[in-house]
Amino acid sequence: MTYRPEQGRMSIARKLFIGLSVLLLVAAACGESEPEATSAATTAAPATTAAPDTTAAPYTTAAPDTTAAPATTAAPDTTAAPDTTAAPPERATVRIALDFIPNTNHAGIFIARSMGLFERENLDVEVVPWAFTVTGVLVEAGDADLGIAYPPDLLREVALGSSLKIVAAIIQENNVALVVPADSPYQTAADLGAAESYGGYGTPHERPLVTEMLTAAGAATPGDFQEVVLQGGAIEALIEDRVEFSAVFQGWSEIAARLRGTELRLFPYVDFIPEIVYPDVVFIARSEMIEQQPDVLARALRALGEAYTFAAENPDRAADILISEVTDLEQSEPLVRESAHYRAAQYLNDDGVWGCVQTSHFAGIGGLLERSGVLLDEEGQVVTAPEFSVYATSELLPDC
Repeated sequence: MTYRPEQGRMSIARKLFIGLSVLLLVAAACGESEPEATSAATTAAPATTAAPDTTAAPYTTAAPDTTAAPATTAAPDTTAAPDTTAAPPERATVRIALDFIPNTNHAGIFIARSMGLFERENLDVEVVPWAFTVTGVLVEAGDADLGIAYPPDLLREVALGSSLKIVAAIIQENNVALVVPADSPYQTAADLGAAESYGGYGTPHERPLVTEMLTAAGAATPGDFQEVVLQGGAIEALIEDRVEFSAVFQGWSEIAARLRGTELRLFPYVDFIPEIVYPDVVFIARSEMIEQQPDVLARALRALGEAYTFAAENPDRAADILISEVTDLEQSEPLVRESAHYRAAQYLNDDGVWGCVQTSHFAGIGGLLERSGVLLDEEGQVVTAPEFSVYATSELLPDC
């Protein structure tokens, strides 16, 4: 058979046409089945929501209904609720008696009030102004709950049968110093043995303390002086030549005098009697209240501790608050500010904690008063210095 190119081409073309047609049919069949599958998946997704719900369960609000895990983890929150929403402590009133006109020894009281620290403890605090009455008398009589006191006074009151106790030390140092004008002929503490008049406040412990210090300083006649009971300030008595020497609490009176242009010479007790290291400003309370309302006192002291710590770390802000709370101090801003810096270094102990009292603080002064015979009982009989636990406690200060 003779080969004809046209026939070959026709045959080949026909075959190609048929092959192409088959391929198109196959392609069409595949094309139709793919949309159907896609369509099926598209329409099936809403119908079968189990997979999305299962994976989304932890993130949807419906999950707790179908899974136990969230409910189990939520249970502790429910049981813990009373702890976070516990009722506040019972509202209480605490009366704090001052021992002098408001000054930086009292800063923590006014800072705690201004910063809402008493309110946080659910306490109403009343400040009882100084009225020339020993605060121990007010606290013992129940006219104040906390009072600011001087430890030697307290030791004598306890000897007389008082139930008062020291519950916190406001400062950690003894700031008492004998004082003379800078131009006084008495240049040293030993020279004071020749002085004829000492200005004091009529308390039995003053003469023993002054005599002990002058003896330690080497005075020839340490106790040979007349004690004049002052009716006003010690500095004024010195300036007016009513007495030759007196005693002051450093950190306030001598700063005030210097700012007024009066220069003084000071002889601190602790420079001559190292064992007399008691803090000279403390909070006191009745034993009955310590036993019956410890929580109230602890709450008050917690607020005070935070406030005095603030004053130690922020003396300028402490001065600002004290002045804003006690408007009578507005005219004494330089005094308040300098005193605030002086006191800042004394509020906290070496561990940075406020309020702590120690046995060693009072062993020296207790022994001195005992030897001097000024600790008398209700019948006027000399008694020995009590144990530390009788006149001081740290149980209301957990950090001590």
